[in-house]
Amino acid sequence: MATNSRYYILFALLTCILFSIGAYFKFHKQNEKLPVGCDEFGYLNMAKAFGEQNFFNDHAPRPFFLNLVDTLQQENIPELEYKWMLTPHAYHFSAQTKEKVINQYPPATSFVLSLIPFELRKTSFPFLTLFLTFLIPFLIAYFFLSIKNKKILLALSILMVLISLTVPFKSSLTMVNSLALTFGLFIAAGLTAKEHKFIALFCIVLAANFRIVNLLMLAPLSFYFLPEFMNYLTTKKWMPLLKMFLKAISISLMGISPYLFYVTLLLGNPLIPTYPSHDTAFVNANELISNVFFYINIKDSWFRLLLICISILLIQVKFKQLNLKEFWLLMTFPIFNYLFFVFHKMQINYYPFASSFILIGAIIFYFSKSKLIFFEKKAFIFIPLLLSSIMLIDGINRYFRKEHITFEESLKTYQSVCNYDVVWGEMYSGTAEYVCNNNGFKYVFGSEKARAISFNYLKNHNYSQVIICDDVILSTQEIVDELNNLSLPHKIIEDKTLGKLIIIN
Repeated sequence: MATNSRYYILFALLTCILFSIGAYFKFHKQNEKLPVGCDEFGYLNMAKAFGEQNFFNDHAPRPFFLNLVDTLQQENIPELEYKWMLTPHAYHFSAQTKEKVINQYPPATSFVLSLIPFELRKTSFPFLTLFLTFLIPFLIAYFFLSIKNKKILLALSILMVLISLTVPFKSSLTMVNSLALTFGLFIAAGLTAKEHKFIALFCIVLAANFRIVNLLMLAPLSFYFLPEFMNYLTTKKWMPLLKMFLKAISISLMGISPYLFYVTLLLGNPLIPTYPSHDTAFVNANELISNVFFYINIKDSWFRLLLICISILLIQVKFKQLNLKEFWLLMTFPIFNYLFFVFHKMQINYYPFASSFILIGAIIFYFSKSKLIFFEKKAFIFIPLLLSSIMLIDGINRYFRKEHITFEESLKTYQSVCNYDVVWGEMYSGTAEYVCNNNGFKYVFGSEKARAISFNYLKNHNYSQVIICDDVILSTQEIVDELNNLSLPHKIIEDKTLGKLIIIN
């Protein structure tokens, strides 16, 4: 038995690695460019800081920052007219953070990426995604469900194919994000919610280190604890009840401790959110209907995924793999998930993704418990290996059919702005900071008056400045007119990769 178990887990690990390498090659082209915008830059720049052991100060050194803010305040410029201008995407500051520039994201995604060499972090993301999505639920199933159950291995292998080939899954493999690395944790939570609810609790809390809002899934999970809780309460078994509470609290604290530790050292208080206020705001009455139609939308691939998961569960109910009570218990996950984001101000279609992956885990769990003799044949275990081999061959084939740029070539794209202290732009201002360790400012995120004061302050204190014109929604002529009105000497040069650059002399 022990020998068979070892062979089984080694076979599964080989399958996992082949799938992951296949994804690395297949999605390499989409991940070759340097991080642009908010999410990718935010996570990768924090990973860069972690890799340099600079855990709590992952933005570029801004020696002028506090004095510039003081100057803007002395000129009676409202905070909203400059607070988003003075940092690149994913970073912000406020009085609540004592005017400290902070990254808005939790640390786990960046910590995982920091374990990878700098030049491979972005291109390795698809590998990490499939590796963790397969390995986490497989190991949970191996140790806590049934080590001889080949149907879990098969189900995970089919899921790897779907993630690599279909929307909305594969969109998470083409850019660095905080969703993909938690897929496996939520699948594991769905796998274990019925029989090992404390493991499900730990998986969900651990996922909060990647996205703090993932803690929302604890609310529906609490219904799995309710029968035991009510039994202890009605029978007045106070000691078992206390033990259950202490166990749940201990597991929760253990799971969330990396986030609490990080935020405490960053901001001095673990309860201060790292996200800016507009990311945590809720809708008003006028916006509610718009949110309902945004999230409950058959045209959206994430909502269609949820409907597919519900349909499969209903089929499993039909075939008596689970009963209606278990089905409705599972439905509390998407109900809580979607209700929360319907009332949430920000509209991002993937926000309620967690509940769908919990349902996927539950589907795999009930499938693994079904009595289907065909799936228990020994020869059937080779299907996962066949699927992973096909995915590897397909990935390598796709890789060699395309032209690629090296990491060094990507870096050269931004070398022309590396000699300046401040880079004005929007999407590329963070990329420049990532490559050059200078300071990215967002041009149109401040008022014209706030820009004027900042331009002059930086010039008067001998900080060099460059504007990436093609990265600003204003025309080059509008920018030039603004600088002329301020009597700021400047010159325009043409860069072969970044377009027109305005250098403030």
